[in-house]
Amino acid sequence: MDRQYIENVLIDWLEGKRVDRTLINPESRLIEDLNLDDSDHAELRLYLEKEMGISIGDDEYLKAQTVKQLIDLVASKSPSSQDDLEDEYDHYGD
Repeated sequence: MDRQYIENVLIDWLEGKRVDRTLINPESRLIEDLNLDDSDHAELRLYLEKEMGISIGDDEYLKAQTVKQLIDLVASKSPSSQDDLEDEYDHYGD
């Protein structure tokens, strides 16, 4: 999945929570800088899983503390990323 698309989905969700767009950058910390509370943080995870058609484990989600880390995590879970990895593996055996 395109990283720009993931970023746009994330920014749209954050703006829906009335997070000031000027505060959102790759290094913004989700809880400390963007003021997401526990409920928001859990809601964001469920939203991204549903929107992107992925599953994110508890530990890996909690490790993603910045906007960039979260985008990286979602990108690594996206179906197209898995297809790319499988294609690389298939070519490795040739």
